[in-house]
Amino acid sequence: EVAVAPGRTAEVVVPLVPGTGAYTEALTVRAPEAARQAAPVEFRLGSAELQEVRGVLTDDPFRALQAVPGVATGDDFRAEFSVRGSEFRQIGFTVDGVPVPWLVHGPRDSGTVAMVNGDVFDEVAVTSGAGPQMYGNRTGAWVQSTIREGSRDTFRMSGMLSGTGASAVLEGPLGRERRGAWLVSARKSYIDWLIRRLDTQETTTFGFADVQAKVTYDVTPRQQVELTAIGGRSSFEEREDAPGV
Repeated sequence: EVAVAPGRTAEVVVPLVPGTGAYTEALTVRAPEAARQAAPVEFRLGSAELQEVRGVLTDDPFRALQAVPGVATGDDFRAEFSVRGSEFRQIGFTVDGVPVPWLVHGPRDSGTVAMVNGDVFDEVAVTSGAGPQMYGNRTGAWVQSTIREGSRDTFRMSGMLSGTGASAVLEGPLGRERRGAWLVSARKSYIDWLIRRLDTQETTTFGFADVQAKVTYDVTPRQQVELTAIGGRSSFEEREDAPGV
């Protein structure tokens, strides 16, 4: 609702933000030793860029990173990649500033997919150059990801259907004062069911399911608590009567 007095003008600014998340403004203050140091070469992908470059068949944010300069992959069925010649096992990965193992589904002899839904990412930064080792010793690059907060305005629900699975994202505010927000994402694949229907002779199938959740609460106007949880399960089925090695 905008009220304009007679003979006067009113300026209305409507902020628009690309991506799946709601528009938010935040000011983050960190101690100097905990501040993130700049790297010589760094590429950032926001939620909008992740949506644009990810594949249609697989909802995989790691495959979106394969479009970043300096990143290469030799297999279309795998989420792993190399940065400037460094192997996948030499690359570090963080979620909300916490180093974690690479979250991927899939056995070594089959295709792989990321364990994180791309709709919950706020930003992913790839440090391909020689940067400061803030999270541990790695000879390769670092991939630093940030999961966005849930909506503090109202309850929201969205879904996505890809060639390999279906996902849903639910989010909303915490309490009447809306001092916090929650976000839950769940994803389930049906690629194993689809393969069995299309090829009855196929004896090897692969499926996965994962969940991501984040709760944010403002304890005081200057302090905030965040809790992030990621979990997943992969299933590999071999129905051949006399399987080989």
